Order: sequence, then C-alpha cells, then structure tokens
Amino acid sequence: MDAIPDSVLISYGLIAGGARMIVPPVVDLPFVRAIRGAMFDRLARAASVTLTHEARRMLVDFEEPTSRRGVAEQAIRWAAGRFVPMAGTIDAVRNIMRTYAAGVLFRRYLDEHRGEPRDPVMNAFEAERVHKAMRSAVETATMQHVQAISKLAFEAMKHPQAAADTGFVQRYGDALVSTVAELPMTWMNVLDADFVKALG
Repeated sequence: MDAIPDSVLISYGLIAGGARMIVPPVVDLPFVRAIRGAMFDRLARAASVTLTHEARRMLVDFEEPTSRRGVAEQAIRWAAGRFVPMAGTIDAVRNIMRTYAAGVLFRRYLDEHRGEPRDPVMNAFEAERVHKAMRSAVETATMQHVQAISKLAFEAMKHPQAAADTGFVQRYGDALVSTVAELPMTWMNVLDADFVKALG
C-alpha cells in the first residue's frame, strides 16, 4: 500500500483541532481519540500492520484524563475557555500540532524505527513503548527545540542559495520563504531525535 502523505496527517490534525474548538472540554475527548485512532489505523494498514484493540486505545490517549496531570489539564482548559480570550483557538492549534506530530512520528516508527523481524500485529506492550516515546517528544516543547530550529533557520538565512546576478532583496526573500516552508519538517526532525532517544 502507498505511504500516507503529510497532507492526510494535517487533515486529521485539523479535524481533531476543530473538534477541540466546537465540543466542550472533557466531552471532546472521545471525538479527538476517535480521530486519532482512525489516523493510527490508517498508518498501520499502510505499513501492513494490525493494531490490537488495546494497542489502539493506548496510542490515542495523550490527555490521560484519569491521571492527576490529565485532570489538571482539563480543569485548566475549562477555566481558560471561560475567562481567557482566544484560549480555545490556542488549544485547538496545540491539538492540531500534537495530532499531526504524533502521526508523523508513528509513520516514521513503522517505516524506520521498528526493527526486524517486523511482527504484523502491534500489541499493547509495543504500543505502550511507542506511546511513551511519542508523548515525551510531542509534549516537550523545550528551549532545546526552539534553539535547534532557530539555528537551522539562521544558517539557511546566512547562506542564501541563489544565482549570482540575483538582487539582495530577492536573494534573502527567497531564502526566507524556503526556510518557512521547511520549518515543519525541521521541527519534525528535532522531535524525531527525541522520539528515538525515548524509544531507546
């Protein structure tokens, strides 16, 4: 089966983010999990892997509402939605990025990091390991990530690739456009390094 393109993963992220905006906190969790579950199922099928029910349930649960952290996060979301302007939009964007990043990391795991021999079924034990690594990478928006992305962007702007007769403004304008276009992939490469480290 053909690989699932980034555009499809972005679509799942947008749908998950939309559900987060439309449906109230806590009530939205089943909808968001169902969307992520469909995404993980599709990625697994594309890699000729079958997810067990337990594996699927484990992979989709980023919020962990039964944990202390999950309860606190849902309470903060509810309070922010009532008292902070644009809080719902910010939360939706965060969920779009979280869902998209989880999809890309899971696709990379299936394609590159799973190792041999490849079991055609992913069980709960394997899914728990992958889930912990994904959560560790996706949830940690550290200064290290920002610094790594900023450094790569700065290097691209410092050495713009263009013909010798191209004007200064056009040269750096083209470099800026190219850098912005590559930022999602740059961000994913930074996350992937953390993901692989957590897997190990």
